[in-house]
Amino acid sequence: MSKYSLLSDRLISVNSSEHEKMMMSLPDILAHLSASKDISFLDLQIHQQHAWHAFLVQLASMALASHSCRKVEEIEAKTWRSLLLDMTSGNEDAWCLIVNDWDKAAFMQPPSPPGTDFNNPDARRTISEIDVLVLSRNHDIKKNRLLNPNLDHWVFNLVNYQTMNGFLGQKNYNIARMNGGWGSRPCVTLKHGENWGQRFCIDTDISLNIRPNLIGINSLGFAYRYSEGHQLLWVLPWDGNSQIEILDCDPFFIEVCRRIKLQEENGKIIAYFIGTNKERVNAAFLKGKTGDIWTPLDISKDEAQALTVPESGFSYEMKRRLIFDDQMIPSPAMSWDYREIDSYDLYAEVVSRGKGQTNGYHSCQLPMPKKIVRLFADTTSKRLLAEKAKEQVEDAKNIKKILRISLLVFLQGDQTRLNFDDHRHEKVVQRLDNIIDARFFSHLWETSENETMEARIAWQKLIIEDASHVLLQAFRSLPCPDARRYKSITNAERCFWGQINKLFPKSLEKKGGTDDDTVSNI
Repeated sequence: MSKYSLLSDRLISVNSSEHEKMMMSLPDILAHLSASKDISFLDLQIHQQHAWHAFLVQLASMALASHSCRKVEEIEAKTWRSLLLDMTSGNEDAWCLIVNDWDKAAFMQPPSPPGTDFNNPDARRTISEIDVLVLSRNHDIKKNRLLNPNLDHWVFNLVNYQTMNGFLGQKNYNIARMNGGWGSRPCVTLKHGENWGQRFCIDTDISLNIRPNLIGINSLGFAYRYSEGHQLLWVLPWDGNSQIEILDCDPFFIEVCRRIKLQEENGKIIAYFIGTNKERVNAAFLKGKTGDIWTPLDISKDEAQALTVPESGFSYEMKRRLIFDDQMIPSPAMSWDYREIDSYDLYAEVVSRGKGQTNGYHSCQLPMPKKIVRLFADTTSKRLLAEKAKEQVEDAKNIKKILRISLLVFLQGDQTRLNFDDHRHEKVVQRLDNIIDARFFSHLWETSENETMEARIAWQKLIIEDASHVLLQAFRSLPCPDARRYKSITNAERCFWGQINKLFPKSLEKKGGTDDDTVSNI
């Protein structure tokens, strides 16, 4: 018996572009989006947004490509239903949340060989336990926050779980679209506003446009098949040992990385999980270079690999590298023609991953005003702006180093033998880094047309003032014995301004660094 079909049943709660709350099926949603209409998914959590958007785009791209379409256009729901049903050879069970037979495919749930035993109490999972967020503290996000989940909660969790997961210990392997088990699958794109329909159409068109470049021998170093590639990996049987060769897949294949089955017991859905001995897709050798349209490639190492976003998230240095292609191959979703648009936002999001855990959800949205877009359209202007950005990063690095040493002088009271294993100053330095992050691009955009030296001196003055304020605040908050407090402040300020005079001489008019300095009144 099968229940809850995404093709026939309206399972997903949305607010339509007419601001009307309603329930939609998957074909209804694709029809709405293909008409460039906005929509909001009421039960979609923030860290699941990219997984769901990517799923919809990949699904539409494969369905349209199978019928030789090169551009998305407005398509009715009944046509979308037919296209999706063709992808599973007419088998609607593969689009159902619940299929009682273990050896049959269900939505995002691959079939298992006959005799596979999922009925193990240790294999049971609640909806909150099938999530990519592995949190050490219950107050980050409540671990059992969905006590009475709706059916679309299961839809979103399954898509997120199967297409975004990393390595979580033995028998829990990662997706193909990341650089190793502790990597991440980021989204880095350019976008206008928050309209789901417009973004869906743009990204689907990008996918259809680059598809021919991913077929045959290409820059990724391997060949996808054109018409015979596996599209929906959840329809293929999986015994936990066999692997699918990535060259046998469609360029926009939708993968599953876990063996999981949903069952309904006493009116309540329970997930059953069984481990695997290998990754589902044999693609580790690619280091995440799969042609994912939202993933930039990092070329700072020996070979290109999918970008792995660190625990710090999208810092100003990371955003600089992404915007100016510094040792980075931009994602296809950043490939708009700058001459054809007025302004846009750099948008990036990711669930950062560490060893056996996630390091948080990170996102950023950086406005790119019209005058900056014009500069980006000219190669020389963009290169000069990139050089300014790199100088700003170097100055920020130096001012943080100066602050760090000055704080150690204050904390330890000895300028000659500093213990650099003392980490009591780290939160203070991070406070300065956060201030710099907030200022970095607004200053870069404001001074984009200024002379290089003029812009750099203005930046140096700005961050020197920020660092001096942070230092004074640290004198009040960091521990220091009263007996040497005045002397520690004096030494720290002298150290600070002495290094400022040495590294940033052109940025100072009449500021410290001499024996006549007056210590701030703390």
